Amino acid sequence: MQDRSNTKKTIPLALWEIGVTQKNNSPRPVGEGLGVRDQNIVNHNKIMEIKINSIENGHIVIIEGEIDSSSAPEVTETIIPLATEKSKIILDMTKVEYMSSAGLRTLLSIHRQTVAKEAKLTLVGLSEDIKDTMSVTGFLNFFTVSDTLDIAKTQI
Repeated sequence: MQDRSNTKKTIPLALWEIGVTQKNNSPRPVGEGLGVRDQNIVNHNKIMEIKINSIENGHIVIIEGEIDSSSAPEVTETIIPLATEKSKIILDMTKVEYMSSAGLRTLLSIHRQTVAKEAKLTLVGLSEDIKDTMSVTGFLNFFTVSDTLDIAKTQI
């Protein structure tokens, strides 16, 4: 069995993206609302990091950066194998700056896998924007959510 304690993965994201508004085909930053024209190109040369620390019968997974269509598959491939029979996973998202719909799908996949394995999953440190999006879409109802890592450790 591979030792996953203190594992760190670095995932480079796409370097540049150009977006276009639907109104008049003017360039806009990807991810910004229609009509935003203060930048033509957005630099997405950011690194997403996933750190895994072992705890008793489980793992603390720390994600830093953005979870979007470029990084979501790696998040899924890294976390789903941690969901073993009755395991505990604390997903620390305190440093997740942005999460797209691909990130929401990733969280749902992880949730389904943990339920299937009778494992426990707790999300920690969701930003207000991510929490609001998850609430509006109904995703928040599927998860145990904690504000801090210390509280999450007592819940799990």
